[in-house]
Amino acid sequence: MNARAFTIVVAFLDAVLLVCSTAVMSVIVAMSVMMFDAPGSTESLQVWGLFTGIALFCTALVLFCLVRAVQSFRRGKYVRSVIISALPLLPFVILQILPL
Repeated sequence: MNARAFTIVVAFLDAVLLVCSTAVMSVIVAMSVMMFDAPGSTESLQVWGLFTGIALFCTALVLFCLVRAVQSFRRGKYVRSVIISALPLLPFVILQILPL
């Protein structure tokens, strides 16, 4: 495989991993809305703070990984770029493997 084809494959893999990470984090934020199911929970500052924290953490994690992966890719460190792109998915992979 020549260098150009390898670069395209790595860029595609980075994009797929980041899209999957974004999808997983979006599900986490969407499911955290369930905290507001209890009566009166919409007036609770603790619930709003927890929801805001979860949403900000998920957003910051995906954005951080996106920026660092692009920086690594531009410097030619392709393996590091793929690893950074996969970081948000790591906890879910571990949780799938652990019960075995």
